[in-house]
Amino acid sequence: MTDVRKSFIEAGQSQLFQNWDSLSCKDQEKLLSNLEQISSKRSPARLLEDCQNAIKLSETNSSKDAGAEIQPLPSTSYESLIGNSDKENEYFQVGLEAIGKGEVAVILMAGGQGTRLGSSQPKGCYDIGLPSKKSLFQIQAEKLIRLQDMIKDNRVEIPWYIMTSGPTRAATEAYFQERDYFGLNKGQITFFNQGTLPAFDLSGEHFLMKDPVSLSQSPDGNGGLYRAIKDNKLNEDFEKRGVKHVYMYCVDNVLSRMADPVFIGFAIKHGFELATKAVRKRDAHEAVGLIATKNSKPCVIEYSEISHELAKRRTKKVY
Repeated sequence: MTDVRKSFIEAGQSQLFQNWDSLSCKDQEKLLSNLEQISSKRSPARLLEDCQNAIKLSETNSSKDAGAEIQPLPSTSYESLIGNSDKENEYFQVGLEAIGKGEVAVILMAGGQGTRLGSSQPKGCYDIGLPSKKSLFQIQAEKLIRLQDMIKDNRVEIPWYIMTSGPTRAATEAYFQERDYFGLNKGQITFFNQGTLPAFDLSGEHFLMKDPVSLSQSPDGNGGLYRAIKDNKLNEDFEKRGVKHVYMYCVDNVLSRMADPVFIGFAIKHGFELATKAVRKRDAHEAVGLIATKNSKPCVIEYSEISHELAKRRTKKVY
């Protein structure tokens, strides 16, 4: 345990031990144990370095950077199906065939609480005000059932992986159990937790304390999904089930087409390893991001990062 304390002090985090002498022996052990859990995966120095790099990347990753070259994606990388019913039907059949073979799974990112919605429950439990009073979870479960019913020649159960967090895991599982999994088979649903990361001050130079014996931690966001897939061995489960394609979405996207056969068929037909779906922008200043390239690399430019000049551009060469 002395090595744990030493590693944090050497990383410039002596503030974590400013109350050390006033702590009981039990609380001293608890503090060191909590710090050890944090540092067992990555050293304090590495965590700080990662945070600093993220801050630098954020500062330089704005489209307002005069030196950045923002251009549309290559024409071979995207397609619009608006007004193209033949292509839409073609992709639909390809996607539906993959679903019928059991090759498609769905991942739902549902780790958040409904705090901003005025609810203490997991966000997926929220009643969005429909006459039916159905929650987000119920709406999405019924979409999955409907899609399964579309497979006429084979009884298929689409695996549904639901990412929760520490504060929402128990409540989410209880919600599904109390409602008999909304008619789905319990065995096709897998709950798993997203990871957490320690919180830093705005400079990214110091860890923040939750209380005298533990660091403040927060869920690692949607970007932590891939680590969570690895840590929870979901990739091994994909292989065991024969899953080749995974459709991912966020719980508050109530309009999401679960395991959308058209979208999946599009990705399969073109051999894309990764694909994303977007709505067409209605006007220059609509608050939606852009999928484009920055310095010849694919990127997403948030609407808050788009300069006024860039937002108005309409030429074929540059957004």
